[in-house]
Amino acid sequence: MIQRLGIKTAGTKELTNSTASIKEWIKESGIKHLAIHLDLDVLDPKAFRSLLFANPEAPYNYSPAGTMQMPQLLNLIKELSEETDVVGLGITEHMPWDSINLKNLLGEIPILNK
Repeated sequence: MIQRLGIKTAGTKELTNSTASIKEWIKESGIKHLAIHLDLDVLDPKAFRSLLFANPEAPYNYSPAGTMQMPQLLNLIKELSEETDVVGLGITEHMPWDSINLKNLLGEIPILNK
């Protein structure tokens, strides 16, 4: 579908070193407004564990795992914001396993259920 529609893509490896390809695409396409879809699973699970696929109850299987670090991601978003007007930001793949487990634990403590 991506190839058929001619959608340009840039992977984590490319973006780790430079945001030039995205900046060039923004300029070439005359993009004035940009909505960013942030899939958190691009992040290195060692740096950010609240990811859907990083279930602590499941076998260790981060394949393929993200490799981007949070400072790199922040830099990318800041640089894109300098090139065009970012009008939307969608965030997916966040799964706060520790919060869910704590909620379940606290829900079973008798003094907290009165």
